[in-house]
Amino acid sequence: MKRLALIGFLVLGLMSNAVCQVSTDEQLATQYYQNKEYDKAIPYYEKIYSKNPSNYNYHNYLDCLVQTKDYKSAEKLVKKQIKQEPENLVLWIDMGILYQTEGEDKQTKDAFEKGIHNLTADRNQILALGQAFLDIKQWDYALATYKKGKSLMKDDYPFLFETGAVYKAMGNITAMTDTYLDALLLSPSYIQSVQDALQLNFGEDKDQAQNTIIKKELLKYIQRNTENEIFSELLIWIMIQEKDYANALVQVKALDKRKHEGGWRVLTLARTCVANDSYDIAIQAFQYVIDMGAKGEYYSQAKTEQLKAMYQKLASGGTYSQADLLELQTKYKQTLKELTVYSGTVQLMQDLAHIEGFYMGETDSAIALMNEAINAPRYFKYHQSILSNGTCRHTGSCR
Repeated sequence: MKRLALIGFLVLGLMSNAVCQVSTDEQLATQYYQNKEYDKAIPYYEKIYSKNPSNYNYHNYLDCLVQTKDYKSAEKLVKKQIKQEPENLVLWIDMGILYQTEGEDKQTKDAFEKGIHNLTADRNQILALGQAFLDIKQWDYALATYKKGKSLMKDDYPFLFETGAVYKAMGNITAMTDTYLDALLLSPSYIQSVQDALQLNFGEDKDQAQNTIIKKELLKYIQRNTENEIFSELLIWIMIQEKDYANALVQVKALDKRKHEGGWRVLTLARTCVANDSYDIAIQAFQYVIDMGAKGEYYSQAKTEQLKAMYQKLASGGTYSQADLLELQTKYKQTLKELTVYSGTVQLMQDLAHIEGFYMGETDSAIALMNEAINAPRYFKYHQSILSNGTCRHTGSCR
């Protein structure tokens, strides 16, 4: 029994020494590597790699050999790693870079092409190889990788976003845009991904030249795919981001007519314009909906919101003449006469009273209008409480 215990103790001691030795080797290898003392690190990495050929040990060992210009040993190391991981095609890029460092152009080309040649219908493998080529700015090989990958996957995954990223890195904005737009042909659900991938710049930092190219390509897709509204929606989104509301309105109206949408999209844009103080375009947009006729679903909303936009433009300090005030007053009165009294028109009464009392000096008319609003049906109790406490008093003055 004592003999067995002694044997066990000796075995544990040997194992402990081995672990300590490995730990010491790793510490020394790391220390020399970080200090760029590659020649001193090599014997330790050689020992460590022989026991544990992990990717981490492999890459550090390879880097040491390359840094010391021991290309023959480096080549042997890469070949050994390829035998151990034949499915890891990125290793062929390591081989190609090694040959490139030695100035061996043909062997570099052969190694890169071997990696692509060995591709299988493995999405992760294709993505890894393509990204590795992209990382070293080998654009053509990255594109060739994704092209073959698409063929191998039988279009189950076409690698469009990855291909687009390569074109973007190349500075080929036209090809990048076309590739991302092709994704929308596959499925409109990619719209958010396409918006993110385009990485459009707006505001002071906008790249006007790039944005112009993207919009130009979008117009081509709109013309070629008249039944697919996603391209028009993307163009409208870009124009809104650029605050180019005038051109956005042109596109929104065209889409509304083409899809027979009844004006809801135009109404939405008009509200966006109001929120961004673009009152003139908002007024035009509301007018488009109004011109669709009183039977239109959004007619009453457009009428009331157009007047509110006109009122906000006036209240924001915009320039106006007495003729403008008279025209606005007339519009308010016509609308109030036309529409059934409801909460929205009570607000219009209050706005008109403010215009008459503050801008036109028609105090009596303003007070009469406020009284009419206050005497509206009890359904508008909330508005009555505001009006009775608010804008005009029965003292004959407005505030």
